Parts: sequence; C-alpha cells; structure tokens
Amino acid sequence: MANKAPRSVDAAMERASRALSETAYFEAEALAKGALTKARRARDYATMARIALPLQEARRQIRLRACDEPGVRVLDNATGLRTKPGPGCWLVCPPLLGIDGSRLRAKAARSRVPVMVLAREPLVRSGDHAGRWPIVAVGERRPGSLIRSGPSPLLTLRAYVEPPEGTAPDASTPTRDRSTRPIERAWFVAAQEALGDAAIASLPADEPAPVRVDLLLDMLEALPDHEKLLQRLEQECHEALLAPVVERARVRASSER
Repeated sequence: MANKAPRSVDAAMERASRALSETAYFEAEALAKGALTKARRARDYATMARIALPLQEARRQIRLRACDEPGVRVLDNATGLRTKPGPGCWLVCPPLLGIDGSRLRAKAARSRVPVMVLAREPLVRSGDHAGRWPIVAVGERRPGSLIRSGPSPLLTLRAYVEPPEGTAPDASTPTRDRSTRPIERAWFVAAQEALGDAAIASLPADEPAPVRVDLLLDMLEALPDHEKLLQRLEQECHEALLAPVVERARVRASSER
C-alpha cells in the first residue's frame, strides 16, 4: 500500500492554490514547502510530485520579481547581513561564505522580499578550473533522509563559471580579483542555471529513485529557485512510486555535489 501524507497536506495545498490565484506568492511558497516536508516524512511520493508544480510556480514568480530589479547587488561584508535586504539578485562574495548566502535568502523570505542569491569563492588560480569563479549554494539536510550524511549537516553545491566581463586578477583582495564594471544580470542568471545543472548532473544513476528524491530535496534547500531541480524532483517522485522500499541510510552522501 502506498504511503499517505496527513490530511493537513491537502488542506495546505488548497490554501497554496488560493494564494497563487491571489498572487500571494510568498504565502503560496511557504504553504507548499511545508506540505512537501510533511509528504517527505510520510514517503508519499504521489503527493510530493503533485506539490512540485505549484511550488515551482510560486518560486518562479518570486524569482521574476527579483529579476525585475536592475543589476546585481554585491555583498562582501558582515554588516550587510544585519540589515533587511532589498529586492533583486544578490552575489555574496569573500570574505563572506556560501552559508552567508543561505542566511541572506532566509532573511529575505521572512521579510517577503523577492531575491535570488548566489555566493562565490575566490578566483581559481591553477588546475582545471584556473581563471574561473566557483559559484556555490549551501543548504541544510533535513531529518528523515535516506542518506547518511557526513560530519557536517550542510550540503554545498558548486559549479565553476567564467567570471563576468570586466574582471581582472588581483591577489591583494579576498576574491583574488577585482571588477572594473557592474555585473550584468544575464551573467548572474546563467551562473545560477549552471549551478543547478551541475547539481542535477551529479545525481547517482545507480541509486534507486527514492534516494535521488532525497538528494534533490537537499539540493533544493541550497538552491530553491532552480526550476529544473523541481522538475527533476517531480520526475523522480513518479519513478519512486514504482521503486522498491529503501531502508534509511542507504548511501552516504558527500557534503558537496
């Protein structure tokens, strides 16, 4: 018999649908995310698949509103984390860390401010990715996963991208480079797409669908507004309905994907 999420999930999704129709996107997103968490605990893959689309729509609308703001905002000091963020696309830079990007996003969500957030690490100076920027997103794994995590409860997504135009090496800075012109929004959106695509490419094909579902849910904690991650989650949930039961702690996950 298929697992079934509690009735409160159906009620929450009815409210989420109404919120979507009323363009209350933050309310819809919060309701759908809470319902997804409950469905995950129940291992109700059919309900999880049903939630993915309205959750994707709510997050898309929030993302579009963030992208309506001109340019890219750069945050590179802790003082900025203590103030309410403005709407728009935010790039968190050294000496701040990837987890600071997660804190910024959470703070914006509590204030219902539409943002997209990425973090970068210092310019790579040698090796296969020399001259590129590591773009990262950090999220916290949720309890009840089928995946044994390592010593850290955090999951880091990482992709290497070409820096935006106007970037020059400078070893004296925390980022190992400096920008001579504002970062364009098109570069930011492309970097976000690359990060999510790299996460999807890291999914283990040799593991059963329930394990991939849990990995995707963890990835979405780090990068919640990547549409293809949510689309892949819906697909894997449908596959998980036909998969054998998987015991908890089936695989051990790296802290990075």
